[in-house]
Amino acid sequence: MTVSDREVLLGLESFGDAVYFVDRAAFVANVERFRAAFQRAYARANLGYSVKTNYLPYFCRQAHALGCYSEVVSEMEYALVRALGVPGDRIIVNGPYKSAAFLRRALDEGAIVNLDAAYEIAALEELAADGDRSKRPWRLGLRCNVEIGGARVSRFGFDAEGGNLRASAERLRRLPGAELVALHSHVCTRARSVAEYEELADKLIALADDLFGDRGPEMINLGGGFFSEMPEGMRATFGAEIPTFDEYGSALGAKMAKRYGAGGPELVLEPGLAILATAMHFACEVIDIKKLGDRTFVSTSGSIYNIKPTKSRRKLPMRVIHRERAPVVECRGADLAGYTCMEDDILHEGFDGPIAVGDVIVFDNVGAYTVVLKPPFIKTCPPVVGYDEASGAFFVVKREEADSDVFATFAMDGGVLR
Repeated sequence: MTVSDREVLLGLESFGDAVYFVDRAAFVANVERFRAAFQRAYARANLGYSVKTNYLPYFCRQAHALGCYSEVVSEMEYALVRALGVPGDRIIVNGPYKSAAFLRRALDEGAIVNLDAAYEIAALEELAADGDRSKRPWRLGLRCNVEIGGARVSRFGFDAEGGNLRASAERLRRLPGAELVALHSHVCTRARSVAEYEELADKLIALADDLFGDRGPEMINLGGGFFSEMPEGMRATFGAEIPTFDEYGSALGAKMAKRYGAGGPELVLEPGLAILATAMHFACEVIDIKKLGDRTFVSTSGSIYNIKPTKSRRKLPMRVIHRERAPVVECRGADLAGYTCMEDDILHEGFDGPIAVGDVIVFDNVGAYTVVLKPPFIKTCPPVVGYDEASGAFFVVKREEADSDVFATFAMDGGVLR
């Protein structure tokens, strides 16, 4: 699925020279296909929508309406989804930094909180001594640090293979009014292969057997990191087989079904990239073309921060919409460059083909991490819009950031003592 040329051109005419477009149909289809891939093998499978990957309320609401949990890693994200009407018992809290106040709020409101480190247990031990607390049981999980596929040891979670996971579980079970209900792990290797996820599933099931016995926990959460769907040209750049949703789902679902049958723990997956990458597109305009030495640069009104804020050199799917406003330049190996003053602000290397000033470049697969990591450096974040076919009009999902949005947190008078 992609945004049409007509929608792109209308959007640029309405909102400026750089615009994000949301694709609701792609988002819904990705959620449903990914979940169904697991449910065919293990019916008790569901998704936790990775709010950190894209916390546009537009997508958060869609995910909740589709029956997903909201998976958050910060107090800000938690506050956002609660403000959107997501009840506490449909929220999973992860992440390495949780204040005592945040722990208390999330647990008192019914969220499942997956603990990452011993300092959180110590905070809960202090909070549990407070008689003025919710009567609702605290629902807790442990993030398990396991080695997968020879990858470098992660910095997150409790050492599940070195012995301190069991001791941590015993501390939690001594907390009054607390229940240990979940095991969680998130290990993202370079290959993201089915075999590595199977290894992760095997290790978490073994840990569940050790800590919970035959009945297992209420929830086994295998995290995210799964590949998204992508066109063949992009798949070829990885130099290895890219698993499909069905391959992930059938393999991991089968692991759960073999161990637990039809009525075991809820299996939760937390795909971010996998369901969001294809749900947004970015369009920008060509503002200049110049040749410097043996290099050709096509300057644009976009930036690498708009499409690849982690500055990956992997090429995203893209196309050019010709407007016939200026003479065409036939390019060979050109660099499509961004608006910042950074030398490495290159949106696409090695472009071949005709292009002219005023043409529009559309990048696909930009739904993950772009909006949440885009800095206001040089140019603020452009608007995010959707197109309503029925009315023939756009709706604004996120307005363009203004300079005043950036300045709002500054002490313009030099600061005050406090």
